[in-house]
Amino acid sequence: MAGTFRVVIVLSLVAVNAATHPADAQSTGVVSATVRDSLTGKPVIGARVTVWCPGCYGRWPTDSAGKYRRSGLPPGKFRLEFHCPSSTMLGAEILHREVTISPRTETVVNVHVPPGQCIEPAYSERTGVFRGYWTSGFEESRFIPCADSSLGVSAPLLPGKRIGKPSAWADLSPSAWPRSLKGPKDVPVDEYRNPILFVTWHGVLKGPGSYGHLGVSAFSMLVDRVIDIRAKGPASCRTQ
Repeated sequence: MAGTFRVVIVLSLVAVNAATHPADAQSTGVVSATVRDSLTGKPVIGARVTVWCPGCYGRWPTDSAGKYRRSGLPPGKFRLEFHCPSSTMLGAEILHREVTISPRTETVVNVHVPPGQCIEPAYSERTGVFRGYWTSGFEESRFIPCADSSLGVSAPLLPGKRIGKPSAWADLSPSAWPRSLKGPKDVPVDEYRNPILFVTWHGVLKGPGSYGHLGVSAFSMLVDRVIDIRAKGPASCRTQ
């Protein structure tokens, strides 16, 4: 992405009327936000917002006016986080800031998103031979392909700062693994002791979207033929 972009955040505080929030307005606060495109001024619909405070679970979307509001928040200093609208479980991070929540006070945030900040590639289905790293284990089948210009695979798979590397959920057909193909020795493992293998296989890469266990994978890799499997990949494989 050319040039340097700047995200603007404006914080202001307003008093909360305890009469309209009788249950807990005396001891809790409110965060409200408006997310707009910095060039057009149009609202950014479906941006995901979260406050990292005790009991404040979930990421909530902005509405048709680009607005978000969360009440009943405990007082303190917490991380406020904004993510782009996305067809995946979670889009690229727009920004994060530390905000102070005070009792009977509404913290108002205005966020201006630079042009192009939240652009993601359109859904596509690509068929061919893919190379990359595959990790499988309990509730996991994670494939990160090498960059490949002929298949239109970028590295990383999706732009922007994200929680973890975007990956594909690999589903292997029953006949995909040839009986003559043996697994390599001295294979590296991840923190859960799951093997990390370098594979070459044929299939279809689909996405972006939400796939696999709990929908956390941004792509789907449907494998119909495993061609090769090794303990280590070549230096030419770029995944980020």
